[in-house]
Amino acid sequence: MHNESVRLFIAILLPSKVQQEVARIEQVLQQADFFEGRYVSPDIAHITMKFIGDVDAEQIPAIHTALQSIQVTPCKAQLDKIDLFAKGDILKVVYLNVVSPELQALAEQFDLALHPWLEGRIFVNHITLARIKRVADKHVLREMVQQLEVNPIIFIINSFVLMQSVLTPEGPEYTTLFEYV
Repeated sequence: MHNESVRLFIAILLPSKVQQEVARIEQVLQQADFFEGRYVSPDIAHITMKFIGDVDAEQIPAIHTALQSIQVTPCKAQLDKIDLFAKGDILKVVYLNVVSPELQALAEQFDLALHPWLEGRIFVNHITLARIKRVADKHVLREMVQQLEVNPIIFIINSFVLMQSVLTPEGPEYTTLFEYV
């Protein structure tokens, strides 16, 4: 008998004013129609702090215990510019940058607490807006995202969550397993 595998990540949930800005930006991107892709529903948009990946479900209590050791000091964050993640020459993700110097220190706490489980990804403060499938003109898309106005909303971060992600044909489904304040 094999154990169930679950896909986990650590996230910061967004206040409604940030979700509204995500919705506005996504609408502008969709109307511009510079790429084909899958947009993240604004009500599940979040800041991914660490992607843990697929782990045995029996590991969840140990991960939960490790996360309970992390102290969250309330801090300010601000929405910044829109940018693109690429893999080599291929554009993969449109994201909204989040400025908060304290988030890097929090990410380092996650690295220390969760080192047995973490994939070695470098942390970048961001909110994923869309995953790109096809782009007609990369240069036009790059110019467009650089020129797109973002309301520089300031919000407070004072908690994080351990989320489970289930990938479905309609997009990911997220379940909050634990919240840490």
